[in-house]
Amino acid sequence: MQIGYEHFVINLYKHNLALALPLTILGIKMVVRTVAREPAKDIFRSILTMPLDFVYIAIGLLLTGIARRLPNFAAHYQSDKEADFAGAILLLGLIFGAVVITWLDRRLRLFWQKFYAAWNLVKTSKQMTLPGQENVVSRTTAMTLMWMTLYWAIMIPILFAEILIALKALGSIVRLL
Repeated sequence: MQIGYEHFVINLYKHNLALALPLTILGIKMVVRTVAREPAKDIFRSILTMPLDFVYIAIGLLLTGIARRLPNFAAHYQSDKEADFAGAILLLGLIFGAVVITWLDRRLRLFWQKFYAAWNLVKTSKQMTLPGQENVVSRTTAMTLMWMTLYWAIMIPILFAEILIALKALGSIVRLL
């Protein structure tokens, strides 16, 4: 009997839920925003909020486990009291992770706004270039490009830290379920 692609996808989800769930939500979010004709800037901004969404998904899954709707959670512990205590500790850890991601996201948005303003400044300065002066890069433009590079050099590690925290939170909860 040949396994169809549906079974392959279902098995992939079963064995890699911590990765498949966020990627599916990201895909659905992009489709919805594209169909709704969101500006590209807003679509990019929604990608930056995905790590916090992952932590909220982990919190929802944890609460489902604490409510005993997913019996595998309580099976990891010797008693219901121990499972409830572990769930409370995990919930506090997830809330702490959400706070850290929110704090990092605030910094990320600040650097993104600075980058976007610098980008518009560079585009405006290129439009105001005199004929014959296209190859001359002004000192201001060079400094602006340097700042843009610095903003990206700061934004990328912040975004990776957010993603790392979110995937660790979601993965640890999914392993318990």
